[in-house]
Amino acid sequence: MEQQFGCCLWFNGHLSEAADFYSSTFEDSRIVNQTHFITDEHGEIGDLLTITLELAGCEFLLLNGGDDFSPSPAISYVVNCENEEQLLNVWKQLNNDGETLMPLTDYPELGKFGWTNDRYGFSWQVRLGENL
Repeated sequence: MEQQFGCCLWFNGHLSEAADFYSSTFEDSRIVNQTHFITDEHGEIGDLLTITLELAGCEFLLLNGGDDFSPSPAISYVVNCENEEQLLNVWKQLNNDGETLMPLTDYPELGKFGWTNDRYGFSWQVRLGENL
């Protein structure tokens, strides 16, 4: 049996904005599903609760969980890009309005690599896949 893992990104609102941001950052990405809060006993639909995204073949769940938690660079996502053009595009998007932890450059042991916290605080390590 093949084991599959999914990632959950915890937000305090802004789910639609974040889903658009991530979908436009990664090739072959799409919104798979959305769920909403139920606001009363009559089943009235409320704010977005979750958006499920497929980002370059990986499933991510964006959760409108409130302000109880915030992202930490202790958990980061690694993006292995197929070529330098893709690497530069992904880096530019993720690092825009974010915080650079390690600049995108050539590192002796890593090859072309960069590490950033994006505008939502989530941590991404971006590298060329050929250097794995």
